Amino acid sequence: MVPLFTAAVALVLSGGLATGALAAEWQQQRVTSADGLPLQVVSVGSPGQPGILFLHGFSQSLLSWEAQLNDTELADSFHLVALDLRGHGNSGKPWSKDAYEPEDWAADIDAVIKATGLQQPTVVAWSFGTLVAMDYLRSQGSGHIAGWVLVGSAGRLVTPPPAAASAPPADRSELLQQMLSQDIRSNIVSAQAATRQLTLHAMPVTWTSATAAAYMMTPPYAKNLIGAGRASNADLVARLANAPMLLMRGASDPIVSAATLLELQKQLANSRIVTFADSGHAPFAEHPAQFNRALADFVASLKRQAIPDSTRDIRE
Repeated sequence: MVPLFTAAVALVLSGGLATGALAAEWQQQRVTSADGLPLQVVSVGSPGQPGILFLHGFSQSLLSWEAQLNDTELADSFHLVALDLRGHGNSGKPWSKDAYEPEDWAADIDAVIKATGLQQPTVVAWSFGTLVAMDYLRSQGSGHIAGWVLVGSAGRLVTPPPAAASAPPADRSELLQQMLSQDIRSNIVSAQAATRQLTLHAMPVTWTSATAAAYMMTPPYAKNLIGAGRASNADLVARLANAPMLLMRGASDPIVSAATLLELQKQLANSRIVTFADSGHAPFAEHPAQFNRALADFVASLKRQAIPDSTRDIRE
């Protein structure tokens, strides 16, 4: 196994995720949220194009969306914006639980939308990011959002069916304990293990090293505060009843079941499900070409205000 630090350094020096050419294409921006917290933001593409705002998962960073931000077809057609959520990546990491309330997450998204000039963007949220998206919906409503894409999660909009509501495996519980430990060695081990669990297949070292490093950039105290006190969002379903919604899932995703998404789809008249065969919890990383095509089709369909209501499988 390549040591995390060594792999991350090699990644930069070899022209992986952080080359000069890439930095020139990504417009880096520091946005200040309502409470003064700095948020790291990148933008790609033209502000005159339809906007897409990407929200990453728990203890990750905007680099989760590298394969989308670097897709020239997406960048030519859309204004792409991604941020490090508070407590994550290069954004600020408050010490107080009061700084991780739903209104704080909502204010962050509002600040980024305004600072980057996004006009009625489509929100693409992965895993924990779907909860942040729902925080924004609860605070700001859906009037400023063209469409919603939930990846690897139902955003706690519905209760998982009984068959999918079993207790987490013991190894997952142990993994969480290692993440929250004050022992940095346990943090490193858990970061590498959690990275392996995100995908069905082994990923390139460039991706695994960056993903594991992102886990390490959210300190244990912040992980604990971020995950505390999250409630159901079932009361928000009515606000989304007719909103354009795309529900995306890897067929082998251990986090959200097909039954859960089907239950949510029943309650959303203008929604559809896209399932990526041969994929785990991060289909945008395992099958970026198919993911990007499905995303582009969805955003383009918003102009026509017509979204197919049939469930669709994407296969190799």
